[in-house]
Amino acid sequence: DKGELMYDENVPLDDFGIQQAKETGTFLSSLLKNKRVLFVVSPYQRTRETLDIILTQLDDNVHFDTVVENSIRELDAGIQFAKTKEELQELYPEEYEAYLEKISNFPIYFFILSANS
Repeated sequence: DKGELMYDENVPLDDFGIQQAKETGTFLSSLLKNKRVLFVVSPYQRTRETLDIILTQLDDNVHFDTVVENSIRELDAGIQFAKTKEELQELYPEEYEAYLEKISNFPIYFFILSANS
């Protein structure tokens, strides 16, 4: 695993992704006390694993339902496919910097329940 951007629905979480999911679950547990929540995830193995880990971290006072939504899929990554972040930065420095600037300004309206694979 070189940290490449790869898309495969059967890729499991790695150790870092597992740790991220645990931390997310702890955070969500405090945020969602006494709330009812619907978690919607893709059918990809790593998103379902992420959700399972998050759910183990939630307190009993968080009430939830889960849905696996088959229409949530990753799109073709085009030139990014099978390249590391470092390779993308070297091959496309201007585009990479523009991308980082763009995503740094995204407002967060909802959580996407997935961790690194």
